[in-house]
Amino acid sequence: EAALNVQEWGGNPKPDIMVPLAGTVKEFEHQEALVRRVARQVFEERGDTVEYRVGTMIEIPRAALLAADIAKVAEFFSFGTNDLTQMT
Repeated sequence: EAALNVQEWGGNPKPDIMVPLAGTVKEFEHQEALVRRVARQVFEERGDTVEYRVGTMIEIPRAALLAADIAKVAEFFSFGTNDLTQMT
């Protein structure tokens, strides 16, 4: 909704929605589907859309080991090195 507000006010928002703590492809895909479903509902309610990406932060060791697989489905990701360091 915030991105739609910015767009309505003349801005050009490009939001990235980051799913936290996804440890597997299946977990990420589940949350991505939820994000996209809610976005679709908001777009329908507001009668407008904005382009956005859905990605994740690789912040648990299991996700780091599966990063190549997660990269095939996520539109972006970053490494949460602080969390990874604390968990290993």
